[in-house]
Amino acid sequence: MEALLKQTGAGLTVRTATRDDDTAIRALLQRTPMPGTVSVTFPREPSFFDALEVEGRDHIVILLEQGREVLGVGVRSIKPVHFNGRIQPIGYLSSLRLDPAARGTRALAKGYRFLANTCAERADIPFSLTTILESNAVARALLTSRRAGLPAYQDLGRYCTVAIPLFRRRRKTFGFKVMNGSEVGLEAIVEALTRFAKDKQFYPAYTIEDFRSSGGLLRGLRADDFLVAVGDHNIEGVMACWDQSNFRQTGVEGYRGPLRAVANTWHLLSRSLRLRPFLPRSGEPLQAIVAACIAVERNNPEIFSALLDRALHLQATGRSCWMLVGLAECDPLLAAAVRYLHFTVSSRIYAVRWDKEPDVGAGLGGRVPYLELGSL
Repeated sequence: MEALLKQTGAGLTVRTATRDDDTAIRALLQRTPMPGTVSVTFPREPSFFDALEVEGRDHIVILLEQGREVLGVGVRSIKPVHFNGRIQPIGYLSSLRLDPAARGTRALAKGYRFLANTCAERADIPFSLTTILESNAVARALLTSRRAGLPAYQDLGRYCTVAIPLFRRRRKTFGFKVMNGSEVGLEAIVEALTRFAKDKQFYPAYTIEDFRSSGGLLRGLRADDFLVAVGDHNIEGVMACWDQSNFRQTGVEGYRGPLRAVANTWHLLSRSLRLRPFLPRSGEPLQAIVAACIAVERNNPEIFSALLDRALHLQATGRSCWMLVGLAECDPLLAAAVRYLHFTVSSRIYAVRWDKEPDVGAGLGGRVPYLELGSL
């Protein structure tokens, strides 16, 4: 492993990061917004490394440096998930950021070669997953090009993040009783998650310790944060409302196109009429709740509709302005989310492998992919 800890060339150093690099990494995240109609950053305050805990375990964080300046970062985490009906550890690639000064150089290829050598120690990981915004066409074209030793990317389809504004709505009527999670307890919730997760690909294999540990995969979630759909005395669906604002944030840097005029008008009106800050000003955070641990019997959209409707009703009186729901485009549950006033941010899901072309699509077995939005 010592040979992998540091590689240099052309004035650029590639090495594994430690917690001593936390401040420099957070500064890089702050100055490298993701482009789009809404330009956003992904701060990880107060600690980048603590925020990583929800992405998985056994993190490898690599840094690209020039002198003492951090110009790039990337992360590979490992998480146990349900794959083809059994629990399988897979990788997840995240937090890839390059300072503008490093773009157009061989920095990306160097970083990926370093990561490939490091990941070779885990032969039990058949592939890694990652997501890339569809609007970031430059990044998608580069990363999937196989140039300069980059790994092979297999497109597994579109992932939709549905943003639903939170305001008072008329409650709908469903044929399911929706209870607070504290009424059934975490043990029953975990049992239901395990039972329903087998019908999907990549659903995290959660355990009770993921709730009880301060650094677990579900950091900060409690039984009270869950809603449980019950029919005939059995749990038929669960969903959590995950407030991650104290360790993972989304910052708005600006708006483009017609949305810029809409945002400017809203800012003027909200100040005078004391409206909710649905469209944050530049430099302000997006106040959002993440829909998490979405799992229902037979992937039934009506069960999810009952859970989501109750969640939107309860969260409308809180400080958050948006509910974020992340589902694969092919997931039948997506229909329940898009019934509401919303806008959608689309990404692509990729399987990534260095030594050969990944062949994950053939192994989906008709199961719908599920990625935990609060862990991306």
